[in-house]
Amino acid sequence: MYSLDKKSRFKVPSDLFDNSQIVYPLQGDNNQIESFDDTEIKTNAINIVKINQNENPFETINEINTSSNNISNQIILNNEIPISNSLKEDKKIIVEKKYKLISSPNNIIKIPENYSTDDEDEYKIVSLFNEELDDNWNLAIDDKKNNIKVYKKEVSYTQALLLKTFSQIPFSLNVIMNVLDDFDFRMKWDKTFKTISLVEKLPKNENENFESYIQYSYLKFPPFMTDRDFLQKNKIWKNYLGNEKCLLGHNKSTTHEKYPEKSNPIRAEMIIGGFYFEEINENLTKVYLINNADVKATTGISLINKKAPESPQNFIIYLNNGCDMWVKGKR
Repeated sequence: MYSLDKKSRFKVPSDLFDNSQIVYPLQGDNNQIESFDDTEIKTNAINIVKINQNENPFETINEINTSSNNISNQIILNNEIPISNSLKEDKKIIVEKKYKLISSPNNIIKIPENYSTDDEDEYKIVSLFNEELDDNWNLAIDDKKNNIKVYKKEVSYTQALLLKTFSQIPFSLNVIMNVLDDFDFRMKWDKTFKTISLVEKLPKNENENFESYIQYSYLKFPPFMTDRDFLQKNKIWKNYLGNEKCLLGHNKSTTHEKYPEKSNPIRAEMIIGGFYFEEINENLTKVYLINNADVKATTGISLINKKAPESPQNFIIYLNNGCDMWVKGKR
């Protein structure tokens, strides 16, 4: 058996898997990978805790699962990962992934006890919203006039800042959803983009509790810089966790054959982004945003990061104006 302790990474031998994979330090006691029989490797999984800050916490991880009886945040397995030809070709690791979200009274998004999800995107964005503002977060914008606060955090996996925004606007969730869903109308109020369009609505599977689509957006940069564009997949959870007053969104970069990358504009990367709306009453909705976008600049990084917190601030101001136009029939 291969052992794994809390203080070190465990690297699976390259002769076992087609691509060697890394198991990160874990919460709990020492754990071991179970031995395999003639047909498959059977494992129990645990939630991986990234200790090394040089790793990208939003990068997709291929978990190698270990037996554990006393680990919180347990994952249980379901996908199939083929084993290399050095073993029998019909051997597979059976992997079922389940991510447990932590319930705390301080959470922005209130999580029921023992709630878990098999959706990695949901897990990541909710975890970020519920991450406490510790000393690593700094207040970048305190706009009292528009009731907007933007916090920033430096991360080691990218030059782009991680941003978390808190605000509220005097409109119902229904109005906000209508304003965001109408792409033609959005060009009238959202001054962030030169162009924004719906590329494709993605089919919804029976076991999915979200809607998803691919969106293209073109950003006009200052004259001394090349313009940027984004191509991202958006997921929307309406009535999140059974609450009709809550809406959760997640977005990240993707690819599409009709929108290949070009030299101009430069394709920027949405590492992770999202929103959470919670309606308090028909005239007030809390707004929370997460943004971690890399515009792929090679110079002027400090200036870009200095201006970055203004983007979510401006979006909320534009969204407020768009909602006002909507209710006044200026569509």
